Amino acid sequence: MGKRLKKARLKLGLSENQLSIKCNLSRGAIAGYESDSIHPSKRALIKLTKFIDKDYLCFDEYSRFLLSDYSKRIKEWRISNALTLSAASKVLGVSSSAIGSWEKGVYSVDKENYKKIKGIIKNL
Repeated sequence: MGKRLKKARLKLGLSENQLSIKCNLSRGAIAGYESDSIHPSKRALIKLTKFIDKDYLCFDEYSRFLLSDYSKRIKEWRISNALTLSAASKVLGVSSSAIGSWEKGVYSVDKENYKKIKGIIKNL
């Protein structure tokens, strides 16, 4: 995603700082996204896609996942399988507090945990 973000920013004729101001993100965050050292959160992706085409920027599976209603799908999966937070945490290999936070939309699912759970929870 980083290369696409940088290419789109340059096409718009913006510096990292100018894009950061437009999106209300730090310049360091923009630099981190462009170098692929960090991945933008759902909130940051939403801000970026106000200026950069969403389909162009979010071509990868994980970015599309972050912009989806994954909180609802994780909860539906847990309930349809009659799992408590504790039982779901054992199935997914993450803490029950993480699942609760994901279901409430408090925290984003990071890329590492997304890779863990995508094979278990179908249609993420």
